[in-house]
Amino acid sequence: MPVRDKASFYVITANTLLTGDAVFYSAEQSWQLGLQNPMLFTDEEKASQAVAEISATQAHLVVGAYLIALDQDLSPLQMRERLRLSGPTNYRHGKQEAGANHVSL
Repeated sequence: MPVRDKASFYVITANTLLTGDAVFYSAEQSWQLGLQNPMLFTDEEKASQAVAEISATQAHLVVGAYLIALDQDLSPLQMRERLRLSGPTNYRHGKQEAGANHVSL
């Protein structure tokens, strides 16, 4: 398994207020369940500014927005984020049941 220690990209993630699902900010400036077309940042400072703006303007949709680091293959560097992509681990529902963008762990 390759070493996952250097971020190539950053994306914004949060949880929806309505369902609690982990969502990711897309290039279309909307929230999606997976990383099919994420808004990618290469500059961590600019990405952090975007998180602050989203937190201020989209508090009616999402909570807890923050950055996650991705490698060049758009795979999260942290195990926690790889798990968030595949959904809950205790039983199949939500993203797992719908078959949304699964990640190999």
